[in-house]
Formats: sequence, C-alpha cells, structure tokens
Amino acid sequence: VINAFTFRENFSNPARAVLKSIAHHYRQNNPKKFRKKKEITFVGIHQRRGDHVSFRDEGNIDELGASYFLESMEMFRDKFKRVVFVYVSDDLEWGMEKLERRIKTKDFFIAGSLQDPALKGKGIKTHLIPI
Repeated sequence: VINAFTFRENFSNPARAVLKSIAHHYRQNNPKKFRKKKEITFVGIHQRRGDHVSFRDEGNIDELGASYFLESMEMFRDKFKRVVFVYVSDDLEWGMEKLERRIKTKDFFIAGSLQDPALKGKGIKTHLIPI
C-alpha cells in the first residue's frame, strides 16, 4: 500500500526541480525576507478551470472568480512571512490575465507546460516555470 501511494521519481524529481527554481527566483527577488531564516512555505493553487466552466454551464453553478483566489492568497500572506504561490491549471492564460496582472507582490509563479497551445505567441515571462 505504501508503494502504491509513493510518488515515482520520474514525477517527483521534476517537481522538486521546479520548486527549487521557484525558490531561487523568490529568494533573489526578496532578499530582505531571508536575513535570518530560509524556509519557504509553498502554497499550490490548482485550478481545474475546464471543470469549473462545465459546472457553470451544466449546473448553473458560479465559477470561482479571481477575487476568490486573491482573497485566499491574502490569508496565507497574513499567516506566513515567506510564502510562495504556485499556480497550475488547465488554463494558464486565465491565471496570467486574471491573477498575475493584479498581484503586486513577487510571490506568485505560474508553473505549467510551455507546450500549452494557449500560450503560443504570448511572450512567456521568465517566471513561468516549465514542468
């Protein structure tokens, strides 16, 4: 049973590399936060936007708007001094347009495949971390 619930290295190693890269960028952009302590709290934002849109269309259920995510992020910022948000979604473009543009802090990173057709020709920013 333990083996069945253990992440395989071909998944966990790339994920660790992405988090290490994000941590490096965050430390570079926020040196004052790292004078004494080095720990970073990672908060994953996983938005299955395709499902939310389907629920909206099929069941008349409101989809989660940007304010839901932004308010949730503020709660984590209040609780942790060195917090980093890692956004993954089936709609990375939505995260770039609705969240990234409104966030003034340097603690938000979009992680996803650069193969996403929605991102072609969008001028990928340096903090978009490929996985």
